[in-house]
Amino acid sequence: MGRQRPRVEWRRASAPSATPQIALITFIVLKLTGVIAWSWWWVLSPIWIGGILLVLADQLGPEGLGDFLAGKADPYTSGGDHKDCGTGGRSA
Repeated sequence: MGRQRPRVEWRRASAPSATPQIALITFIVLKLTGVIAWSWWWVLSPIWIGGILLVLADQLGPEGLGDFLAGKADPYTSGGDHKDCGTGGRSA
C-alpha cells in the first residue's frame, strides 16, 4: 500500500522562534522583487535585532532582560543585593 506522509504538528512554543526567520525570508523576497525600497540594513534586521537581544539577555540575565524590556529597571543603576561582589550582602 501507499506510504503516508508523517503528520507535521506545529507547537505553540516553536512559533515565536520561527517568526524572525519567516520575517527575514519575507523581507528578502519583497526587497528582491522591488516591492519595498528599504535599505538592506532593515531587510536583514531580524538577524541583527535578534543578536542584540541575545547579547542583552546574556548580560542582564532572564529576569533583568524582562524588567529592562518592560521599562521597570535600569540595568546600570538597579541596586540589588551585592552577593556577587564579595561584600557579603552589604552595600560597598
